Amino acid sequence: MTATRAWIIYTITRLGSFVVPFVVIMLILPDWEWNWVVGIVAGVLVSASISQIFLAKPRAVMAEQLAARRAKDGDQRTAADVEEDALLDEYEAARDEPNETAESAESIASAESTEAESTVTADHLDTSDDAEPSDQAR
Repeated sequence: MTATRAWIIYTITRLGSFVVPFVVIMLILPDWEWNWVVGIVAGVLVSASISQIFLAKPRAVMAEQLAARRAKDGDQRTAADVEEDALLDEYEAARDEPNETAESAESIASAESTEAESTVTADHLDTSDDAEPSDQAR
């Protein structure tokens, strides 16, 4: 199955499996004011069920195509994103293994707090020489 065919089959089947129950509910309950809500819920449930049961192969083909496209494009993350991901990975590893890496987690937490403290700018500090001596005494 080609990737284009998988996309078409998956999309048409999902849309059809949503629209059919929705229309049936709308026709069965035309005078009820909440028929559209019940129709949407029924459409979503039927569409999701059909997708999970019958559309595994098209989903797998589409996933492979997306993975190949993503691998071809390469890593699009910025340096800050890469650094943040590395810190998060270290933190999660430390959290998952509390006995062995508790010191590592503490060092990461202290590094994060130091970084947060270093972001305080001069705007927050009163270093101006404009203040009168009587103001400084108060």
